[in-house]
Amino acid sequence: MLKVFSIVVMLMIITTISAQTASNLKSFYNTESKAIEITFDLSGTPNAKYLVKIEATKDEKSIVNPSWMMGDGVSTFCTPGKGKKANWFVEVGKIDPQGWQFTIKAIPYPKSGFVKVEGGSYVMFKHESLPDTVGSKITAVESFFMARYELTQEEWVAVQGKSETEYAGVNLPKLEISWYEAIDYCNKRSIKEGLKPCYSINGLVKPDNWRDAPVLCNFKANGYRLPTLAEWEYAARGGKNGKGYVYAGSDDLQSVAWYTENDGYRLWAVGMKVPNELGLYDLTGNAGEWCWDVCESCRIDPKDGELNLPRIVCGGDWFDAANVLGLKSNSNEKPYVGSNTIGIRLVKR
Repeated sequence: MLKVFSIVVMLMIITTISAQTASNLKSFYNTESKAIEITFDLSGTPNAKYLVKIEATKDEKSIVNPSWMMGDGVSTFCTPGKGKKANWFVEVGKIDPQGWQFTIKAIPYPKSGFVKVEGGSYVMFKHESLPDTVGSKITAVESFFMARYELTQEEWVAVQGKSETEYAGVNLPKLEISWYEAIDYCNKRSIKEGLKPCYSINGLVKPDNWRDAPVLCNFKANGYRLPTLAEWEYAARGGKNGKGYVYAGSDDLQSVAWYTENDGYRLWAVGMKVPNELGLYDLTGNAGEWCWDVCESCRIDPKDGELNLPRIVCGGDWFDAANVLGLKSNSNEKPYVGSNTIGIRLVKR
């Protein structure tokens, strides 16, 4: 028999510029699914996209983040309407869900686009993939623009025409992209938008096969490209606004990242967590992000060319544990491999 426990509900209505409000909030604890099932109505601008932030307290004390959540406005954006649903999965045996009070805030879905990263100098972390970084090297980075979010499947399809992926969703990060496919996407999107492509092989910006020769990058071109490790690390640490956090935007991993302890072993829509100091989302967790740089420690022979050497992947991903998600960590992958944990984030001049 299904047992249902009612939960005390406190509704906070938040009115903003777009006047979106959440109302008629109800919740109960489902002992079979071990989830608190929450329903609410959302009003606002027709067809506008919103995120929903749900918080809980008991005896005036905040309840820590759930093991994971999913539902309308939580695992993806939602539009105004009645009967919106979200599930808060609690840690069985650790939390008594009775007597909780909830507040819910409806937040306009952040607009996509690029954030300007003002250039500067910083001390690069020591990385095993780059033996010459000793943890005290002063690295100068010129100003550039970085995408607010990881590249979505919607953006990929707009250029490449289709997206074959294990995890489908227009606002989910596009995964299963090899480094070479990422390069190809950057050039095709640049050409489509009338920008100068950054990448070439043998003088060609639209080669039949990107693996025929080493890829060159024109960093002065105004087209789209992958960030260098220095650019990625500088931006992830907040650039000139950096506060020295362990993760991108906070020392509290739960607030900024999707990873094994809170993601339900699945990928999440971009922009659902707290951004870093520059307003960049998901730099820690969710999807790993290809960078331009070669993994120098993977070079067996100093004379090896760069054609098929592994490239650096930054940020960690949804399948990673907390101990590998600090900004000092990165990984690498062969450039012709597309993984269900790796995506891309674009930069440009």
